[in-house]
Amino acid sequence: MGYDILGNKGGYVSPPKQQEAEKATGEYDPTEQEKAELLPYFYQLTPMQQHKDLLVTKNVIKRKSDVDTWKKNPKYYDIRDIDTQPEELVSERLSVVKNFSGKPNIIVKNFNWSRRLGDFRYIPQITTKPGEIRVQQTTKKDNTFNKVLSHELGHSYDRNIISMMTSDTHRLSRRTGNVDFGNIKKPKFLQNALSYSDNHMSFGKANNLMLKICDMREKNRKKVIDVTEKRINPYNTRAAPPRVRMYRLSKRELFADWFSGYVTNKNLVKKESRGFYNIFRKANKPLVKSLRQSDLSITRKYIGGKYAKTNWFM
Repeated sequence: MGYDILGNKGGYVSPPKQQEAEKATGEYDPTEQEKAELLPYFYQLTPMQQHKDLLVTKNVIKRKSDVDTWKKNPKYYDIRDIDTQPEELVSERLSVVKNFSGKPNIIVKNFNWSRRLGDFRYIPQITTKPGEIRVQQTTKKDNTFNKVLSHELGHSYDRNIISMMTSDTHRLSRRTGNVDFGNIKKPKFLQNALSYSDNHMSFGKANNLMLKICDMREKNRKKVIDVTEKRINPYNTRAAPPRVRMYRLSKRELFADWFSGYVTNKNLVKKESRGFYNIFRKANKPLVKSLRQSDLSITRKYIGGKYAKTNWFM
């Protein structure tokens, strides 16, 4: 269901404890002494490997008897509060995204909604206002707050930033749904070739390139649909009413769902939708750079070992 209409030197700094409600049942929860004994295994990884490991939480071991499995491959497995993602990492990413999305006003409270978790409101004709995001207060209790907020920030980024990268028409209205799953701008060669229709070789070459771009756009779109429907914001596509299906497949919702994954689970969208992931990174370098710097500032606090204080991140 869519969120809009439906609902230091080898030293150890313990990651903030997650709330009990956020912990998966049955996970191995090491004691402080066990953490001190396990950390050297994590610190055997290079600082960059530690950084990448801390970016995601994956394959968290369930039993103490599985510790030896983790020791053999800590990059693949995780132990809670050793190499799981620090809780503040996504919160800091959300702060960065808000600043890059025009700094929309964000309101979190109990709204009189029955099926909605959040929305992004704006007046299309007023381009000087960044809009307003509303998020249902209860999302903080069931651990969906970050997903909902990042989804709505996706709409804000689409409307306030991506719309300025596209046509002059969009600059006048600043609506959402400005995303191109192919290239943001046509290559200069293609623009020149299409302007000389009497040159058959140029026109033919341009036509072939257009077909490739269209094919790439459709492949990227299908990948985005797949990862959003199954992993980021899952829903039953067969049981969903046609109006919901059409809504979820609109450019504005596909991008907002994908953007939510990019903010909260970057490795997932990179793996499952690499084509559009690369296009987005190339077209949005300032945001990408700031998010990387934010991630590094968080993970550096938990990285230890021989080279932890060197400039490995440069």
